[in-house]
Amino acid sequence: MRTLIQRRCPDIMERNKYLWEDCLSEKKIIMWLENFKGEFSDESTEKEIALDLLRHFLYYSEDEIRHLCKTTLSMLKHEKIREDPPRYLGGKSRLLLSGYLQGCIYSYIGYLSESSSHLLYHFRQECNIPISQIIEPEILSPKKVKECLSENCALIFLDDFCGTGQTGLKFWKSRAKKIQKDHPNTKIYYFALVAMQMGTSRIANRTEFKMISPVILKEEQRVFSDLSRAFPDRKKREIAKKMCGGYSERLEGKDYKYGFGNSQVLVGFHHNIPDNTLPIFWSDSQDWEPLFRRKRKRF
Repeated sequence: MRTLIQRRCPDIMERNKYLWEDCLSEKKIIMWLENFKGEFSDESTEKEIALDLLRHFLYYSEDEIRHLCKTTLSMLKHEKIREDPPRYLGGKSRLLLSGYLQGCIYSYIGYLSESSSHLLYHFRQECNIPISQIIEPEILSPKKVKECLSENCALIFLDDFCGTGQTGLKFWKSRAKKIQKDHPNTKIYYFALVAMQMGTSRIANRTEFKMISPVILKEEQRVFSDLSRAFPDRKKREIAKKMCGGYSERLEGKDYKYGFGNSQVLVGFHHNIPDNTLPIFWSDSQDWEPLFRRKRKRF
């Protein structure tokens, strides 16, 4: 097995050491590969496909997450400058931008125990956001917004990943839409550090969120797409799709056959793995040995 890893993917352990926070050991990769027993193709082909998938895995380390937090806020600053160049490019531009950001309210998409709430800690640290500007979504109401939000400033919701856009749509309908109705002149932003193109399109078409995301995953990053970077060869792509779909559906059910909502992505963060990622990487059902542990939502 070690020979297979060294022969097929000599760069995996280098990536693990320098990019993936050394979170994988060769032993752990071998244990994960033992899950693939040749049920949907011959065993050696399945293991080679698994390693090909691992080579295309996008892992965001804690340092990269911190960098993305700063980048996201910088993108908001650039948007403000584009809206009113004479105002924000003058001699007092730094002071005006700082005042605008200090008047905003920051919250997150989801519940207290979910990854976006933990992400807010990094965002606060990297962007120097005082605790007085943070409001839990559970207590965020139109009245609370009126009390806390400065005039002409924004309400900002943070998330680590936007996949199909379903979480953002639910949050818009359950919380943000009411706030927008009562405060029609307030801009409401949805910050997602990483987002799928199909998710951002759904958010743009079906909500009034202003979305900012520094990393957009396009069609070629969906592993079974005709434009797939992971499997440009159609024949190999079909074998990989059959294998991944077969194991994943057995582990997590039909809705997660290719990751939630047919997302087909390979994405992980220092703090968690989205369920949009193929379950063969994160599932711990039925004695499956995951490569990355996913913290499941608890309601």
